Amino acid sequence: MRSFVSVLFLFAAYILLVTARHRKHVPQRPNILFLLADDLGWGDVEYNGGRADTPHLNALAHGANSIQFTRFYSGAPVCSPTRGTVLTGRNHNRYCIWKANTHSKDCNWTKDFQCPAKMPLPPSEVTVAEVLQTAGYRTGVFGKWHLGDLKHVENGHSRWSPSHPGMHGFDVWKVTERAVPTVNPNCACFDPETCRIGRYRKSALPACSNYYSNNVSSLPTPCPPHTNSRTVPSPPCPIVPHPNAILGDDSHFIVRELKSFINDSIASSHPFFAYVPFHAPHNRYIADTAYAMKYAEKGLKGKERDYYGSIEALDDSVGEILAHLDAVGIRDTTMVWFTSDNGPAAGSPGSTNGLEGEKGTLYEGGIRVPGILQWPAIIEENMVSDYQVSTNDFLPTIVDITNTRLPDSRILDGSSILPFLLGVRTERLSAMHWAFKINGDFSRKYTAVSIEGDLKLHATSRTVRSQEAVCTTLLRTK
Repeated sequence: MRSFVSVLFLFAAYILLVTARHRKHVPQRPNILFLLADDLGWGDVEYNGGRADTPHLNALAHGANSIQFTRFYSGAPVCSPTRGTVLTGRNHNRYCIWKANTHSKDCNWTKDFQCPAKMPLPPSEVTVAEVLQTAGYRTGVFGKWHLGDLKHVENGHSRWSPSHPGMHGFDVWKVTERAVPTVNPNCACFDPETCRIGRYRKSALPACSNYYSNNVSSLPTPCPPHTNSRTVPSPPCPIVPHPNAILGDDSHFIVRELKSFINDSIASSHPFFAYVPFHAPHNRYIADTAYAMKYAEKGLKGKERDYYGSIEALDDSVGEILAHLDAVGIRDTTMVWFTSDNGPAAGSPGSTNGLEGEKGTLYEGGIRVPGILQWPAIIEENMVSDYQVSTNDFLPTIVDITNTRLPDSRILDGSSILPFLLGVRTERLSAMHWAFKINGDFSRKYTAVSIEGDLKLHATSRTVRSQEAVCTTLLRTK
């Protein structure tokens, strides 16, 4: 018995030693980039058989310091809910973001489940940006927000209650409220005729949707960091629309804003976290002139030409970001995540490369998405891994890496992948769960999915009528 105890003690000591040896090499304040494509399917990237040329994503996936995840999952099969999971590490049903464009002005709050706040992302939720602020990070978001209107519309007809990035831990932001065209993104706000490009030359004009910022050079006094309130609907800093038409590719515009943020962060000697939710290749996808000509020469027309062209523009934008990290000397100290918010939309040329389903479904094609992580400080050689990762895992992983803490004991639905990155763990220990209300209609079916290892339970309920009952059931499963 004594010898058994001795062996057990030595084994435990070895595990602790190995773990400590790995952890002491983990940089606790790496720069962090989270790049999110919009409606990019599993099979839309070239390295997964896609028809668009994506040399920069190919290089990122196959790079010496990268992991290409073959089972990376979005936290939901549509836009807004997945964005919530990225920032909170929690299933979107916990804070009642049921689907994209939820909580409209027509929402019947006497009938539907009462949420803690009538906002798409309630102020009660703690985001990864807020956590990183406590660790001295400078935080920014550039691209498609889609988690709340940025300010009240004067006539009271906001689609959502204001829930802007400044209320959720972002120091600097330049974002749209929802989808915009991938070329001339704010065209309808200035010269609507400039919206008639690509396959939309004869179609209806889009509604005006502009970029808004809390920190622009035109402000007499730029917003100081950490002063954007989480609880006051009218923020202390002005919310300013972009003053003129943005011409050209939208992904390239986002990168210009991001590069400025990175440069300012370096100058301030602060580590940074940048969340970069691109619009491409979401509808209204358009290829800028050079990309359109390239795919037209390949014999593609209409939406195929525009779809693949917008993906290549996105790919070039990722390449520009990586080149900038090299140019300013911080590639080795920066984590770069890349994924998509869901699978390809029905009716688009998007591809799942044979996976069943599409955006809006919980079949593999709706939630299994491209996933890449590059981190030279830890990842020493390229790996193609079937380790299962979800967008819910981002916040727990960052909390683990930075040795930060959440302000309370709230439940997280994701789990840290740091043990996997360090070689301490080879398989995911917990199952992943989804629940999604089909077509946003309480009278119709609710689908629930659990994945554990190679097994997937896919169940559809015809009996659940109450959103409250679904929320409660989901909480009990964790």
